This record gives sequence, structure tokens and C-alpha cells, in this order.
Amino acid sequence: FVLGNDEFLGLTYWDKEELEMNIPEVEAATHVSLMETNIQLGDEIFHIDGMETDRDFFSVFPQYRFTLGSAQDFVGKRDILVSESFARRLSGEKSPLGRTVKLDGDEYTIKGVYADFDGTFFMPFDVISNIEDSWMASQPKAFNSIGGFLTWFRMRKDAELDAVNAKVKALLHKNYDPTWGAERVEKWRTYRIDESFFFNDGADGITRKGNLQMLRLLTLVVLLLLLSAIFNYVNLSLAQTGKRAKEMATRRLLGADKTGILWKYIGESVAFTAVCFVAALVLADLFAPMVNSLVSTADPGVAMLGLGDTSVRLSLMMTPGYIAAYILGILLLGAISGLLPALTASRYKPIDVIKGSLRRKSKMVLSKVFIVMQNVLAVFLIAVALVMEVQMRHMLTRPVYSTIDNRYYIEYSAPNYAAMKLFKDKVDQLPFVTASGIGRGVPGQINMQMSTKVDDEHKVDMGMILCDSTYFRLLGLEVQEDFGHPLVHSVWMSESAFHAAGATDTTTTFARKIRMNGVQPEFIGGVVHDFPTHPASEGEAGPSGVVAIAKAEELRYSNCLLISTTGEDPSYDKAIQEAYREFRLETSGVEEPAWSYGFLKDLNKKQLE
Repeated sequence: FVLGNDEFLGLTYWDKEELEMNIPEVEAATHVSLMETNIQLGDEIFHIDGMETDRDFFSVFPQYRFTLGSAQDFVGKRDILVSESFARRLSGEKSPLGRTVKLDGDEYTIKGVYADFDGTFFMPFDVISNIEDSWMASQPKAFNSIGGFLTWFRMRKDAELDAVNAKVKALLHKNYDPTWGAERVEKWRTYRIDESFFFNDGADGITRKGNLQMLRLLTLVVLLLLLSAIFNYVNLSLAQTGKRAKEMATRRLLGADKTGILWKYIGESVAFTAVCFVAALVLADLFAPMVNSLVSTADPGVAMLGLGDTSVRLSLMMTPGYIAAYILGILLLGAISGLLPALTASRYKPIDVIKGSLRRKSKMVLSKVFIVMQNVLAVFLIAVALVMEVQMRHMLTRPVYSTIDNRYYIEYSAPNYAAMKLFKDKVDQLPFVTASGIGRGVPGQINMQMSTKVDDEHKVDMGMILCDSTYFRLLGLEVQEDFGHPLVHSVWMSESAFHAAGATDTTTTFARKIRMNGVQPEFIGGVVHDFPTHPASEGEAGPSGVVAIAKAEELRYSNCLLISTTGEDPSYDKAIQEAYREFRLETSGVEEPAWSYGFLKDLNKKQLE
């Protein structure tokens, strides 16, 4: 189980300790946080993805095993574990145990090697560091900041789930009510591992996520296709019944009874189903890569329109349980498909064949009914496909009420403004670049939100774009009203946000409530047309959009660049990526791609791939 609220999974660093001290039914607990850094061995520098946790992680999730060392060795604050594949990169065939490496300039000792998290619930991390070395571990115990740490726990087998959930709920109220309020904390709870996989169809970068709605849709389509195949087999079998009437009549004359004919048809159906089942397994194995590309994304930070960031790992399991399931499925489908033709054929009498009356009787209404049903099903599937295509095109062409032509957006790694300016200067020197601005977020791709009280009873939820003045101009938002204030240190509100806040052009009180990542607006600069804040792939409209403008050097965590170009030639994309590669080599010595990049039109399309 994992702790979470109604919006996201993960609360504070201290939840693990609280669970262990207050709930005896908790057999093991661990907390996990995301880590992204550089690791240095000698003169070599590697950019790695990792997580911070403790040795109890391997008690909560015993399926993750060590190939060298053990969890008992993972005790020191400066101890780390490395994956099997990353260990080979570091040491080749030699054991890396005991070797010293540097993480962000500090020395750490490799104490173990774990099997790669390949195709597992957790993302494949190169390095695991001790979470006790994190900054939060050195801070006073507090419950005022949530979301940074996932706390997982495993119950004793004899524990009652309802009783444990009640104790967890009481513990959450005790710790979080003073800061977050009882009404809000009441919605917080524990989530099973399967619930966490489909939670909000969102991604946290630590575990794999899936889209439950899309999974159900694909399952429905598969079942309809299977039903169509059964109808098709029944129709073909009924059509063949007349041609095989003489055979059945001869068998009856030779002493075969109705039961024998019945089982013959069902046996043929089961045999045909078995052949199709084997062929389907072979085709599934061959087409698994294509299915992976349709239902998954390689980006661990995004759960796309498909099943999520989960690859389909197809393997032919031949354990007794699976073999029994295969046989049961073949028998069940074969019996269902062959039963009606068998009943029809067993009704024929030898005298009908001799008299020639079989042709008149063979024009059965039942066969026509199945043909109509199959056609209705086919039309339904075609209609669903057309509706989905129209909906997809609608989402692709939805208005964003901002400029997207000749606009390139890149989100990258930069620790401070000096580094951001270095990359910006490199981009500005490219011949096809006309301007660039520093900020974070564009319409339809906003990942920063805040909520501000209007009065004691009302609040306004806002999707925030933080940027400098150049970035704002490049956005090209449709201005509805300009109040004539200076652009820097102003906030521009969408129509819905402006009305929800009850603000006016002379109101500075509301603008000063917005304090986020270095932005400190003094006044409302104007009103712009409502623009989308969530991706087109999400059903929700998202909060109202707001743009806050500051000087570039004042912005924090705004390591994105919006670039105006003279066109959208593919070579421009390569040139910008080359500039970023040079920038990373200069600043960190590591060559790595940016987190997200591309022309805005292409990024909008990727949301629906």
C-alpha cells in the first residue's frame, strides 16, 4: 500500500516513521524519492536516473533482488547501490563493490548490485542512494509540505484491512489536520499497488503508470472482435451444414446417434480453436513491439493516451496454472462456437436427404439472424472508429488562443540563471532564431498550479505560466483588455480567472497574493482569452490560466526556453539540440538530451500519440 491524497500519491518524509511507531500491523515500510544527478568515477562522468530509499525497500518489495551484496550492507548515509547494467558500465566484468564514486562532488561507496528493474512496477533506475542522506532527513519533523516522498508499507497477513485503514486515517488526521484541515485530510487514504498504478492516469517518475480508461476501451474492443469471430465461425458452420447433410445422414444410417454427431461438431470447433489459439500466440509475440509503441511511451514522466509508460512484456508461460487456463479457454470458446452448428446438424434425419427436402429446411432464419448481428457489430465498430478519429482530429486542432507557428519549446536541465543565460546565448546566435525568452509552461502544457483565496468562502485555482517579458510576447496570447501597466512584475489573467477572482484593473491586492518561484507581481497587467492549461489528451478542462511576468534573473525553476524561428525546418531542431549538447558538456561534462523539446505543433501532436 502507498499513502496519498485525492490528487497525487506521496506525502512527507516522516510518514514511514509514524507508521512503524503507531500501527503494529505494518510489517515493513519504506519511503522513496526521485533523484537525478551525475555520478563520477575517475575522469568519467555519467548522468543517471536514480531514487532515494532505505534498505527496508527490499523487505516491502522482496521481488527486487541483489546480484552482489545484500540489503543488510546498505546502512550508511553515503552508501549507494547500482543496477546490474550500470555496474557493467562502471567496472566491466569486475565487481564494483567497495568502489568509491562521486555524486554531485561528494564521495559514496558502492555496497551492492541489484537486478535491473526491467519491465517492473518501478522505473529502471541506475542508482539507489540512502534516503537518510537527503536534505529532508536533517530537517525538523513537520507535515506542511507534501508530495515529495512516496511511503509504501506491507501489512501482516493476519491483519484486517479495514482496521489498518482506520488506524492510518486516524494517524493522518493527527499529523496533518493542524496544517491542512480535517475536511481535506479526510480524503487522504491508502492505495493498493494496483490502485496506485491507475491512480489519476498520471506519472510520478518513480513507478509505472497506466490509463485505466484506455485499458477498458481496448478490452472492450478485443471482446467485440472475439464475439465477431464467434459469429463468423457460427455463420460459416451453418452455411456448411447443408453441404455436410449427406455425410451426417450417412452416419445416422450407419448407426451414429445425435450425441455422436453433436460431439463431432464440437470437437471440430475445439480443434479449430486450438489451431487459432496457437497462431494467435505467435502473432502476438511478433506484433508485441508494435503494440508497445501504440499503448506506451518511453518518457517516464508522462502517461500518454495509451496504457501509460508500461511496455507489454509478452512471454509464453507454461506453468501448470497457465496451461490449465489455456486449455480451459480453448474448450470454452470451442464449445460456444460449435454448439449451435452441432445442434442444427444433429436434427437432420436421413429421410430428409432421401426425399430432397433438406434444401428447403436448410434456409434457416437463425443463420440470417447471426449474419445481421455480425453486420450490426461491424457497423458499430466502424462507427466507434470514425467517432474516435473525429475526436482525435478535434483535439489536435483545438484552439489554444496563442501563437504556435514557428515556436520552439525546450525544457532542459539548468541549476540557475547563469546556466540558463549561457544556453540562451548559444541559441540566440543561431541564424534562424529571431528571439528567445526564459520561462516555464505554454498553453496546453502547464505543470505548475496554485490556489489563491478570494475571500473566506471562495478561491481561484490557476495554472501558472512564469516567464520574462520576451517569453510573454512570444506566447502571442489574445489580449482582451490591456490596463496599461508595465509588463515586468505584472500578471495577465485569463477571462475565467479574472472573473473568478473578482478583480478590477485597479486591484493590486490580488496580484500581490501570487508569490511563486521568484515571481512577485505588483499589478494586473490585463486580461487574455481563456487558453487550455491541460494537454488535449486529458478530459478535464484544467484550472484557469494565468501568466506572471518577472525579470529572467528573478525566476526559479523556469528552465525552459521559448524560441521564435524563421520556419520549422527539421534542421532547426537538430541545431538547437546540438547547442544544448555543447551547453551540457561545458557545464557538467555529460552529454544528454533535453527533457522535452520540439516545435509546439509537434509537441501538441505527441500528446495524442
